Amino acid sequence: MGERQLIRLNQVVKRFEGRLVTDHVSANFPQGKVSVILGGSGSGKSTLLRQMTGLLPPDGGMIEIDGQDVPQLGRRDLYRLRQRLGMLFQNGALLNAMNVFENIAFPMRAHTNLSERMIRIIVGIKLEMVGLRGTEHLMASELSGGMVKRVALARAIALDPPVMFFDEPFSGLDPISAGVIEKLILDYKKIRGATCVVVSHDIPSTFRMADHIIILSHGRVIAQGSAQEIQQSPHPEVQQFIQGLPDGPIRFRYPAQAPLQDDLMQRAQRL
Repeated sequence: MGERQLIRLNQVVKRFEGRLVTDHVSANFPQGKVSVILGGSGSGKSTLLRQMTGLLPPDGGMIEIDGQDVPQLGRRDLYRLRQRLGMLFQNGALLNAMNVFENIAFPMRAHTNLSERMIRIIVGIKLEMVGLRGTEHLMASELSGGMVKRVALARAIALDPPVMFFDEPFSGLDPISAGVIEKLILDYKKIRGATCVVVSHDIPSTFRMADHIIILSHGRVIAQGSAQEIQQSPHPEVQQFIQGLPDGPIRFRYPAQAPLQDDLMQRAQRL
């Protein structure tokens, strides 16, 4: 019997000012696994993540989480679904006016009827999980980049969500801090049995942690499969990206309208 696909995307489309940012994306995300959406800057991966969490409505297609078609949900049902979803934003998105304790307590106060005593206990447990117990009194401005990500993760898992989304969790972190976040993601998957969806452009961490990989290029899925299947893919864009090659089908130059020689001549004539 095959794996259960907890999240399913079918022909998801999103346009900004007529430009296709998500180009008929179809993909499955297995339950209880770490799936990584991999791609370069501007590939559409963060936009796709926002659509999956209901933060951004798609222009077409289906996004299904645990049997619920997310774009078709009303406000109340979407609110209930989001109680089962955790989200680690790229910049942490901590509330600057609150200290560490208040940030982590926020979702419990908003979504539960837990007593303040129980909330204090849970905050302590979550901070212990991310290695930051004792920082409850600190403000966001007093935290390093790695600490911000860990506090944000503690807040994201405050309600023990069965589904976790991570938007560029390693961005801006030193190698040790990135390794800590990577381990915390894997630990949460193991302890909670959670389905984790990670948006990233970090190749080494992806191959270490991912059970399933989806590669986007210009809003399109160009490959998906296990780490081994991706590494063995014959697709030239896949190989260029995972090897970091400067030459290949993925171009890094802006498409200038005129050849360099003609452009320089025109510039000289204008002097």
